[in-house]
Amino acid sequence: MPEKSLGKDNKKKDWPIYAIFGLFFILILFQFLQVGIYYDDYGYYCLNYCVPTVHYGHLYSFAELFSFLREHYFAVSGRLPYFFLWLSLYKIGGLLLVRIICAVIVTGIMFFLYRISAKDKPLWQKIVAALLVILSFGLISQRLHQHGTYWNVAFFLYYTPILFLLVFSLLFKQLQKKDNSGKAAAWKIVFAGICIFLSSWAFESWTVAVSAICMVLFCVGCIKKRGFAFREFLFLLLAVAGTVILFCSPGIMERARTTNGDVGPFLRIRSSIALAFSILYADYMRLILIAVFGSSAMLVFAGLKRKKNIIDILCALILLPALALEIISSSLLGRITLGSVPGLVFGGLVAMAALIPPLRFFLTEKKTEAIIPVLTGTFSVLALAGVASFPERVIIPFVICAFVIIPEGVNEFSGVLSEKNKKTGVIFAFLLVVILSVPSLWNAAHIFNGYRVNHKVNTINEKILETSAEEIQNGKNIERIYLMKYEESKEQYASTMLYQQESTWFKNMITGYYGIPDEVEIIYK
Repeated sequence: MPEKSLGKDNKKKDWPIYAIFGLFFILILFQFLQVGIYYDDYGYYCLNYCVPTVHYGHLYSFAELFSFLREHYFAVSGRLPYFFLWLSLYKIGGLLLVRIICAVIVTGIMFFLYRISAKDKPLWQKIVAALLVILSFGLISQRLHQHGTYWNVAFFLYYTPILFLLVFSLLFKQLQKKDNSGKAAAWKIVFAGICIFLSSWAFESWTVAVSAICMVLFCVGCIKKRGFAFREFLFLLLAVAGTVILFCSPGIMERARTTNGDVGPFLRIRSSIALAFSILYADYMRLILIAVFGSSAMLVFAGLKRKKNIIDILCALILLPALALEIISSSLLGRITLGSVPGLVFGGLVAMAALIPPLRFFLTEKKTEAIIPVLTGTFSVLALAGVASFPERVIIPFVICAFVIIPEGVNEFSGVLSEKNKKTGVIFAFLLVVILSVPSLWNAAHIFNGYRVNHKVNTINEKILETSAEEIQNGKNIERIYLMKYEESKEQYASTMLYQQESTWFKNMITGYYGIPDEVEIIYK
């Protein structure tokens, strides 16, 4: 059978995969449709966030957008590509288009994670991988979603760079093939270069991580070629260019000075490591840690079954007690890793024991496309050692990149089981999918319901504000606007609200968005 026909047949056989991701896109789109406008969103949507130019209303031209981004670079930060993408989408299609693209980005990330872990696997393992990466996303707690995923200003900054990195990883893998040459390869290099440049021009810890992984790729390339690796050097230059542009922002420099203060370097590093561990081993990370630790352990046992290795044995001796601690209690591991140097050392050993087996497996299988995201995510956490304080959401890229470990571990272990009896391997893999689906779907359903309830309140408040703005423009004197609060039990399903953090600056961003005079009071009841 001709090669082209085989390709077409494979695509036809993969229809369950496309159906799975199609369904996921619909579900995640419904989730994003419930997300409102929160906190800093108002300031960005009316181009009035921490810049000297005062702009009222959420209608703006591209000229005004470029002017705002220029001022933003000098006054706030250098994270321009993602603010440009986000605000351009809002200008073109409003909140609906923004929400649709958010769903596209999340679906794209999950799809590329699946491609990285199961591209050349049998169909049943492809289905397992697709389901596992999607269910892994369902394990992310609302604590991380609240100020990361379901908050537009943070979403585009923390998720879009991951998408660019995953595309780069797959293209880089293709470029490593010996038969990859000519115009097709040239276009892949161009596209991969654009992706790595945009991925690096993101936020501080991530841009350091992207430059670091490109340095690793360059060094490995030079060793393999026994000479200068020009292609890898080009990617390194582009990554460093994004890093330099970001860090040259006066706003970034001022933020770093304010955040770090006068804390000494050694004390800062120790406190940063402790803070990172307090997030990684927090109770709301429990489900993800169990999934990652368990999958890494499966890679260890799959490797030991084929060949005994002292490194795998040591990792198992550390990983299995850590996994047991997470299963028994959501806080035991977190308490152990905090407050002392031995605890921090133990936390570091657990992290290494969880990451070394998959990295060894990827190296053995020559899966560069998997090594790149896992190492980049790890580097992004290590880069936090130089920062005195940081929000929990900076861990999101590491968490997402670690999801590639879960389908790899399950499929590799089930593959070992299926060597003797295929039915046993298949049943084992799908049994784990069913087990994982219980906490994942339960968590996702609660999050959706929380945002759904708050969406009704958001809709009422938006109508009140829009009507008030129209009445003021028609000459009516309005001194106060009364808005609804969320149910107390549902307040976690939204970003910070004005009645939770009273601020004239925050309040003026809201009035600026609707074109309401700043002197009008906003009262929640």
